[in-house]
Amino acid sequence: MIVGSILVTIDEKMSIKTYFKIGTALIILQQIFHAFSNLFAGFALKNMDSFTFIFWGDLLGSLMVVLTTPLLGKVRLRVSLSQIKPLVFAGFFSLVGATSLFIAYKTNVTVSSAISLLTSPIIFIVTATASRFKPELLEHHTRNVYIVRGLGVFLILIAALKLSIGN
Repeated sequence: MIVGSILVTIDEKMSIKTYFKIGTALIILQQIFHAFSNLFAGFALKNMDSFTFIFWGDLLGSLMVVLTTPLLGKVRLRVSLSQIKPLVFAGFFSLVGATSLFIAYKTNVTVSSAISLLTSPIIFIVTATASRFKPELLEHHTRNVYIVRGLGVFLILIAALKLSIGN
């Protein structure tokens, strides 16, 4: 998975230095926090159904955002209706996806987490397909860069499958 994640970050320079950027570090940090979140979600879901979990989780998450916003200084919270529209769709798809994942966690957190790592290739396919209609969704790189990145996604997929199967 680590080799795959390095390959996914490669650009035209074909340098490993592109992996060691602040953005990559933040994504890895996010994944670590996401792993702990999944672990505690598994604990919580032993005692409640997925909709109750999502309701209270989102309510508490919103409360945390409201309480920490003043600590961030000046934050621009005004948005237009056109900026909100995509969030409605994002929220809907996130709700359906999270509900599906949390129902799966009730059966097995480890296997469900490993299989949920299929997000990477699925996003790759959905974005590539959607870019036919909205080309600005993709970065613009050479064919070789996309081949190397595709190989990275493939390695991540193989590692996720091996984790979910157990060797």
